[in-house]
Amino acid sequence: MYWLILLASINLALYVLLLLWSTWQCLSENKGSEFETDAEQHELLYECPSGHKFSILIPFRNEEKNLGPLLEAINQIDYPETHAEIIFIDDHSQDQGVELLNSCRSKGKFKSILLRLSQTGGFGKKQAIDQGVASAQNPWIITLDADTLVAPQWLKSIDRALRNKNIKFLAGPVVTPFSGTLLGHVQSAEFNALQGLTKAFFKKNPILCNGANLVYEKELFYTVSGFEGNQHLSSGDDVFLMEKIKAYNPNLLGYNSDFSGAVLTRTAGDWKSYKDQQIRWFSKTTALNNPLLTAISALVFTVNFFIVLGFFTMVYLGATRPSQWFELWDFFAVYILVKFVIDHLFLMASSPKDVFEGLWTLKRVSWPRQVMASLFYPFWIFYIVLSTQFYSPLWKGREIINDGEKL
Repeated sequence: MYWLILLASINLALYVLLLLWSTWQCLSENKGSEFETDAEQHELLYECPSGHKFSILIPFRNEEKNLGPLLEAINQIDYPETHAEIIFIDDHSQDQGVELLNSCRSKGKFKSILLRLSQTGGFGKKQAIDQGVASAQNPWIITLDADTLVAPQWLKSIDRALRNKNIKFLAGPVVTPFSGTLLGHVQSAEFNALQGLTKAFFKKNPILCNGANLVYEKELFYTVSGFEGNQHLSSGDDVFLMEKIKAYNPNLLGYNSDFSGAVLTRTAGDWKSYKDQQIRWFSKTTALNNPLLTAISALVFTVNFFIVLGFFTMVYLGATRPSQWFELWDFFAVYILVKFVIDHLFLMASSPKDVFEGLWTLKRVSWPRQVMASLFYPFWIFYIVLSTQFYSPLWKGREIINDGEKL
C-alpha cells in the first residue's frame, strides 16, 4: 500500500506543477490580450483591416443540420466582402448538405464556391483541405469546421493578430458550451483543459492546435509540403501541419489570445459519439511522436489512473483489511480534493467568461454535476484507453484506424 501512496504522491506533485505553470502562462496571455481602455478596444474593433485577404476552407461530410447556422453566422461577419472568400469542400456527403448549400450560397455576404471530392480523388479532411488550398485565390488560408459558429469580429481579430509580421501560422481558441448534463460537463472540462494547455505551451513549445480555427499562409503550406507524409492518417490536419512548420521555423507560429477570435463548437450528443471522438483524437496523439506531448498525456492519464487503482484497492482492503482501508481513504480523499482544486483553478484561468464577449451565452457550471464529472472522469478515460486496443469506431460513416480511413 505504501508504494501506491508514494507513486500517487509523486504523480500528483508533478501534475500540480504542470497545471500551476500552465495557469500562470494562461493568465499572462490573458493580460497581454486585454485592451488598455474602452476607447482602444473600440478603435481596434472597428477600424479598417490591414489588408489581409482570407480563403476560408470548410470541409464537410454529412453536416446538413450544421451548415445552415454556420452560413447565418458567416453572413454576420464584420469584414470587407472583397477580403474573404468561402470554399466549401464536400467529402462524399450522404445527406442533403450539398443541396442546402446550392440553394443558400448565392444569398451569402461573401463570394463562395463549392468543391466536391471525386471518388478517384480521395476522401477525408486532409484531401479536402488540399483541394481547397489549391483553389484558394487569397494568400491566407483559414480552416473552419462545419459544426462551428463564428462571431462578427472573428476575422478582424485574426487580422489584428497577423499584424505581427513574423506570424505565418496562427492557432485560434475554440470554446464549447456546458450543456448542463453530466456528459456536457465532462466534455467541456476536458476540451477547455486541452485548449488551456494549447494556450499555455504555445509561446514556449507548441504541442497542440485545433483545425476548427486555424490560419496559415498558403505559400508556407506548400513550402513544408502540406500533409505529405501523413496522408494515411485519418486525422491530424492541424497538429501534423503545425509540427512541420515548427521544424521548418518555430518563429513563424503564433497564438491568438483574443476570445473575439474564437469559434464555438458543439459537444457530442451522447456517450457513444463522445467515445468515438476521443478514440479518434487518441489515434492522432499516438502517431505524433512528440516526446513532450507524450509525457504530458502520460502524466494526465496516470494521475487519473491512480484514482481508479485507489478505488479498487480500497474495495479489496475493505473486505480483507479494514484498518488499512481508513489510512488509504484519508490519502485519496486529500488526493482527489487537491486534483479538483488545481483542475478548476486552471480551467478558470484558461476558459472564457460565462457570457462570451456578449455573443454567446454559456451556461454556468453546475458544481454538483462538476464534482460528479471529476469523480467519473478517471474511470471514463481508463475505459477509453482500454477501448482503443479492441474498438475501431465509425466517424461520419467511416471506420477510423491508425493507418488511415475506410469508406
